[in-house]
Amino acid sequence: METSPSILDIFNFNGESLVSMKIGDRFVMLSGRNGDTIIPYSETYSSLHHADYNQDGLEDLKVSIRSNTPNQSETYLFHPEDRTFVKLANCDLDFEKVPGSEYFYSYNRDGCADFSWQSHLFLIRGDSAVIAAELENKQCGERGDGIFVYRVKGLQRLLIESLPVKTFSVEGADNKFDFIQAYWTANARRFE
Repeated sequence: METSPSILDIFNFNGESLVSMKIGDRFVMLSGRNGDTIIPYSETYSSLHHADYNQDGLEDLKVSIRSNTPNQSETYLFHPEDRTFVKLANCDLDFEKVPGSEYFYSYNRDGCADFSWQSHLFLIRGDSAVIAAELENKQCGERGDGIFVYRVKGLQRLLIESLPVKTFSVEGADNKFDFIQAYWTANARRFE
């Protein structure tokens, strides 16, 4: 197997020339045109994406990672003052914006063939994700299964709501992703 970058792609991003390096079709590293490393080399990376992830009006970078967690990623926020990218701390998953708020939320499977899962509600403060709440679905067919909502402050979690077990469809209407988005959209302001 080839282990050194074989494909170089130069592209313009926020006014900067960047060099994307690949092995085959997999992204492995990003550097500036001057050779400065922006995203260090890793064979666990799979692809590079860009969008305004922190909703500040500037494009940021996200690297998808090959792992047992299907939505594992690293997000690099663009700093226009010094034209650098800084890795978002405390967040290694894809995330979405909660409509109509300054919050974001993530999804992470948590066992039992993905019947148990978690979603974190967070703010982006500087270069860190600051978790405000957690939605935890336990559904392993055991006593104590349910949907639990926690307020989070640092390392402390305070249970504030318990909901009964809900059966989610895999696709289409009434799936867990629609539930998560609807829950955070309706309840994010409770955690301000």
